[in-house]
Amino acid sequence: KIPEHLDILISHGPAKHCLDYTLRGDFIGSMQLRKWVELLQPRYLFHGHIHEAYGQDKIRGTQVFNVSWVALDKHGPKPANPPLVLEL
Repeated sequence: KIPEHLDILISHGPAKHCLDYTLRGDFIGSMQLRKWVELLQPRYLFHGHIHEAYGQDKIRGTQVFNVSWVALDKHGPKPANPPLVLEL
């Protein structure tokens, strides 16, 4: 349940086709979350889960951040990405 009129939305995983690209070449984000973000247009969406898609992007007017700080390689997870800083 996502309330209307929010500035910040935090979810475990990403919205479809926005920082959800895996090393296998799949877009595995949620289409339902994508629809809600497009409809409600919060100022910010923060998520993790897809470690290899760390970074920033936009969905319409929503600034999207994948804040996964762990990278995966053949030896397993390891800290790799710097924290993202949001200056208001």
